[in-house]
Amino acid sequence: MVLAGIAALAVVLAGYFGWLTLFRPAAKPVPPTTVVNTVGGYRLTVPEGMTATRRGKITSLVDASRSISVTVTTTAGGAPRSTNDAVVATLRRSYQSLTLLGSAARTVDRRPGRATYGAVVDAEGRRIQFVVITVKGRGRNYALSAFAPIGAKGVTAVRHRFDTVVEGFRVGTG
Repeated sequence: MVLAGIAALAVVLAGYFGWLTLFRPAAKPVPPTTVVNTVGGYRLTVPEGMTATRRGKITSLVDASRSISVTVTTTAGGAPRSTNDAVVATLRRSYQSLTLLGSAARTVDRRPGRATYGAVVDAEGRRIQFVVITVKGRGRNYALSAFAPIGAKGVTAVRHRFDTVVEGFRVGTG
């Protein structure tokens, strides 16, 4: 349980620091490509217009307009629902408020997973929508999270970019 809590905290912090990058100048976008994270044991597709940064097992993506921040990392093993619940509990402790909009089973890379959708309010009062998807791995799970400001222009484009990351996510580096 302690490992799940630590992993959940890592996901939240990575997502929060990714969110902070939305308020900094973004790097020049690159065409769609595949990023391999050998430390994390996964690979993913980076959508056009987004840049990726790897730090250990964490891969962070941000788009040029700073309308979405995506984080992918490993978490403790176990049932995806339990991992997802731990991540959401950490989000609840990390933000001023959290509203859950839904949660459902989700298959990613032909693996069982769990998706939870909602909104948070940060310390500055900004309303942020989020989705957290946990995916069953080999001895560990994976968490894919996206944060975007509520009311941002191009909601369809934001959703499309995250869907591209999720659809291009693969456990393993080969």
